[in-house]
Amino acid sequence: MTMLSPRETQALLLLASYRYLSRSQIEQFLLQGSDLGESSRNTTSWRILRSLTTRGLVGQTVRLLGGPVGGSARLGYFLTPDGYRLALGLNSSLPPKRPTSGGTFLMQHALATADVSLAFRRAASSNPGHELLEWECDWQAAHRLGNSLVVPDGHLVYASNDYELDALVEVDLGTEGTRFFGRKIQRYLELFRSSSWRHHLPIWPVIITVAPSEIRAAALQRCTETVLARQSDHDKLRAETEFAFAALPRLVLEDPLAKVWRIAGRSGEHFLLGDRSSGMNERLTEMEPKD
Repeated sequence: MTMLSPRETQALLLLASYRYLSRSQIEQFLLQGSDLGESSRNTTSWRILRSLTTRGLVGQTVRLLGGPVGGSARLGYFLTPDGYRLALGLNSSLPPKRPTSGGTFLMQHALATADVSLAFRRAASSNPGHELLEWECDWQAAHRLGNSLVVPDGHLVYASNDYELDALVEVDLGTEGTRFFGRKIQRYLELFRSSSWRHHLPIWPVIITVAPSEIRAAALQRCTETVLARQSDHDKLRAETEFAFAALPRLVLEDPLAKVWRIAGRSGEHFLLGDRSSGMNERLTEMEPKD
């Protein structure tokens, strides 16, 4: 097999991490911030996918999937078994098996997760002094938490000039009832109380949930508030944990740093970093003054 180019290799590893990506997402991951014009970026991303598909390393879904803002159908790309074996040879830390599925849920979930990751990348690139220091996909985030029943969809570390945010990411598609989500929040609380996370994380992270709509985000906020209110140590939990909720379309169309977040136990909408009006994220790591 002919050697892969650096961009083809990067595309292969991205697909191994996220499972499914659209062509547009691959273009943004690989070429955002490059000197190429829009037309050239489009052509380059198609060329990369065509090359990987021709070599039998990448497949594509038959079903077209709508994007987070509606009306933008996307074809999902994924690694074939040969593609994943090659990716494992390039990155041995990948899970030994990373099966894909013909069902739509896994594809929709993977594409939505990538949309969240890209939203934070765009925020970092468009704000001077900001940086997305780390983004870990589900398998990496689960490994970081050790032997836990909690399996986040991602883990991020985002830094501004003043703050560093450590957050676990949940991507909700609205396919399960709020009672199911409430059990997930309960597992997070049990992990927090166990303190086992201290072996893997410097501070307890903010738990951010990205939902498909404002209505769903509000419902998950209320569900979380109900779960917290039932806890015997709810005062401690309110002081030392934070659960934030936002709608994916607003993260894509606006900015994850905009005032789009609902916070369990608080009314209104808030910023994710240093909300001066509400004191949100007082537990964020405050950056050391720069010389």
